[in-house]
Amino acid sequence: MARKANPNRRIVLLDGITEALYTRPIGEISFRTLAESLGVSTYTLVYHFGTREELLQAILQSITDQQTVALKLVDAELHTVDDLVAHLEHAFDVMADPENRQLQRIEIEAAMLGVMSPDLLPDARRTFDTWLQVIKSGLTEIGLPDDRADIAARMLVDGMYGIKYDLVLTADVERATDAFRTLLDRSRLALGDATRRDA
Repeated sequence: MARKANPNRRIVLLDGITEALYTRPIGEISFRTLAESLGVSTYTLVYHFGTREELLQAILQSITDQQTVALKLVDAELHTVDDLVAHLEHAFDVMADPENRQLQRIEIEAAMLGVMSPDLLPDARRTFDTWLQVIKSGLTEIGLPDDRADIAARMLVDGMYGIKYDLVLTADVERATDAFRTLLDRSRLALGDATRRDA
């Protein structure tokens, strides 16, 4: 009877793999290069993760889980425009952190891999889709009709992801912060006007 993989060992390995990806592109990883970085055998990685695609899916799931917790995407309480803005301000502070910028770089690279490998795309999109769902839910709670909440949520998330890309690409936190504050200020005004019209 085959021995079952130790889930705790898998978590430790994933943490080490994520750290290894801070200094190399996700597209270049292989069991051999990761095994060398972690000081383990390639057999250990194959035993815990199976194929390279399953390894990539595990990495993306791990990053999504970390981002979901750090960005407080679970059970977000968004009842007013101010709640939403405060939530997004917290998210930006998390995104601007140097370690989280590395996770976002990996997420962006994974999305590009997902475009070329459709099996990976759902995993690469998970954080983006969660943001859309959370913000749309908050906007409907605030009082926007479903169709308008859908468009407004996409505009906010697209704006955030553009600024996230800016942070990853330039590391210019000051200018990215200015752009994000402007996005939030304009969104606050637009959402306030929209909810008053729909009241």
